[in-house]
Amino acid sequence: MKRVFAGTLLAASLLMTQTTHVKRSAPTPRTTSWQEVWHGGEGRQLNVVYRNETGVDVLVSVMMGLSPGDGYLVFTDDTSEPTTVVGGSVFPGGTTTFKVLPGDYYEVQGTGHAVVVAWTEWWDE
Repeated sequence: MKRVFAGTLLAASLLMTQTTHVKRSAPTPRTTSWQEVWHGGEGRQLNVVYRNETGVDVLVSVMMGLSPGDGYLVFTDDTSEPTTVVGGSVFPGGTTTFKVLPGDYYEVQGTGHAVVVAWTEWWDE
């Protein structure tokens, strides 16, 4: 199951004058993509290396389901088989969130009966 949602975020900037008055400029619209990628089917899988090809930083959040004795590790770096550990957990599991730089690779390695409950990725377009 795969869904893609594009929303708009507004960012405001402040301009300071020499007389310490604050002027607000008009908000600048920014598009942010949100992709929820579930385990199975066309979704993201454990123990598979993926590459960030968006051209911008991607924020990845993975919620895991673990049984006693299970665990997972998260790797990301600029090599096709990433070795830099940026997260992980053992039973009872939880959620880990990490940033993947443009062009970098990332992987969530699970052991035992570890399963992905939800896998979500966000990036600015």
